[in-house]
Amino acid sequence: MNSSTGVQSVSALSSRLTRRGRLVLVFVVAAMIYALVSLGQVAASAGHAGDTGSVPVNTTWVVQPGETLWAIAERVDAESDPRETVARIVAMNDLPNSSVQAGQELQIPA
Repeated sequence: MNSSTGVQSVSALSSRLTRRGRLVLVFVVAAMIYALVSLGQVAASAGHAGDTGSVPVNTTWVVQPGETLWAIAERVDAESDPRETVARIVAMNDLPNSSVQAGQELQIPA
């Protein structure tokens, strides 16, 4: 300590940091980094929310008499496994099972 001004040097202060103080410091720095990364992810996802070019547009399908989800899935996406397409249609429309009625409107994945 400087006797004339009563001020301690920086090296004297840094050598007095206890183990608990170091842990608190590490925790604070880690929390700040976590907060910055989280804010960055929120900002990045918000930037994509208005980007309609990357989100597939769904179409509406009106079920015809005698038509099944399997037949619809084969027509809509002949390249994919119909089981996967049926599962997506069921999930998109919150259907309790794969049964459909004539005249029912379904959202179909694009």
